[in-house]
Amino acid sequence: MKIITAMVEGGKVTGIYLKPDNTLNRKRLPFFVPEEPAEVAARVGVAVTIEKVGKTIRREFAERYYEKAALAVEVTDMAALKRAREEGEPWTMAVGMDGSLTLSEFREIKDMCTAEVETDGEKWGEYEVARLLERVPEVLTKVSRVMTLKTGDIMVVIDGERERRLRIGETIVVRGKDGKEIELRIK
Repeated sequence: MKIITAMVEGGKVTGIYLKPDNTLNRKRLPFFVPEEPAEVAARVGVAVTIEKVGKTIRREFAERYYEKAALAVEVTDMAALKRAREEGEPWTMAVGMDGSLTLSEFREIKDMCTAEVETDGEKWGEYEVARLLERVPEVLTKVSRVMTLKTGDIMVVIDGERERRLRIGETIVVRGKDGKEIELRIK
């Protein structure tokens, strides 16, 4: 299984990177901030699961490769990301921390509308899920030019424009139309 992540800023895809599978927080355990570094932030996005094998997928056929979506919270080491961008290094050290990607339950895309994010009761983001889902065909097409997408791969589109710096002891809650979708404690 591959976890392919795309960062969207200003309505454009500004980066595509792979995340190791240890980043997926399957059991929704708390996220433990590493001792070094401690400058972490949360970003919200949407994830889709790839439903069939595909290579060199044309954009007009991209939507045939996924049916379900989930909300996503990605925890990123912002200091390491800044260094990686400046020095042209891989982003893995910034985005590859154990348990740094938490997903809600996957559901039919038509059931996804908006998401609201809060930390300890303070609302800091509202997202139109459809806006993020619009980028999935573009990312799927780009990625499938260089690697085969396989059933079970996860593609995540993250809103890189809004982030929230995290402190130990905080709890992030993402709510969808049916209520609480993700609750992530920071330790």
